[in-house]
Amino acid sequence: MKATILSSLLLALGSFALPVPKKGYHDVETAARVARTLVNRESLANLATIQKKDGVPVSFMEYYADCQDDGEPIFLLVNISSSQRNIDDGSKVSVSVRVGDHPINDHVNPHYIGGRVRSPAGSPRVSLKGSFVPVTGSPELDTCFALRHHDAPAWYPGSPIHSTFWAKFQVEEVYLIGGFGDAAYIGEVPAELYLNATTFDDEELSRELSSIFELPEQENNYLTRVVKSFARFFGLQEEEDGEQEECDFEDDNDWKKHGKEQKKFWKHYGKDQKKYWKSHGDKPEQPEDPELEELAEVEDPDYWKHYGKDQKKYWKHYGKEQKKYWKSHGKDDDEEQQVIFVNY
Repeated sequence: MKATILSSLLLALGSFALPVPKKGYHDVETAARVARTLVNRESLANLATIQKKDGVPVSFMEYYADCQDDGEPIFLLVNISSSQRNIDDGSKVSVSVRVGDHPINDHVNPHYIGGRVRSPAGSPRVSLKGSFVPVTGSPELDTCFALRHHDAPAWYPGSPIHSTFWAKFQVEEVYLIGGFGDAAYIGEVPAELYLNATTFDDEELSRELSSIFELPEQENNYLTRVVKSFARFFGLQEEEDGEQEECDFEDDNDWKKHGKEQKKFWKHYGKDQKKYWKSHGDKPEQPEDPELEELAEVEDPDYWKHYGKDQKKYWKHYGKEQKKYWKSHGKDDDEEQQVIFVNY
């Protein structure tokens, strides 16, 4: 009964928490540009092939980069991989890319015409059908690829780690799901139109986004908070000890508060760890196994003493720096829906 009531409330809340944009797009020309922009921005793709032994399709993540800015990305393929073996056996190939397909250290613009940043289902994804053609490496390609994938040079062609090669994906068919159908194009995009399309730059996209209604930034995480509140009210979720409200990453006051909370947490964390290990003896016995030396270091009360201090110091400056950063950008950036990326 409680779950039924909660579900009904969430459905009602969801109807206004994710409003329909004022305008989107449904023309194939814009769709081609969105697809090109998506492939250019991201750098991870799911490569789908078919296993010869049982005819079952399989899909694995692969590194790529649109180094030639032509919509036909270059992949770093491993000869021994399941995908490559299937290709060698004659399998047809498709690759799919969605918003968010990039390494965690990369900062990529998630805003698209007709898309909803807070909804993966309402964000663009594209499927490309085609074939791989080997290409010759170059210093320019090596550099371009390394900028998107910092670990990739370890297995570049010629490396003793793996037998690899560069391959360009020649696009033959394109299918785009631009987001929800009420605000974005869904369907096939002619390959020629896709290849001749231009990508959106951030400035141009910002102008387009200014005419599209999105959930105001101050309501960020609103639905998540409401869900948790109702779940606790109906006894469907216990409140966790020390649970904190999620931080609004574009509010300088929240950054200040977040920094203070983290500073306080790590201050006590270091003390608690020191107290715990002290009660178990001044120093833990040194392990006989050399491989456990790292673990012994972590169990040392002096380690936790300094760890807590270091974390306390870090979060103290972190909150101040974030407050200073957002304050310097002013309110105009929010009104113009500028996309801001912060390198930590």
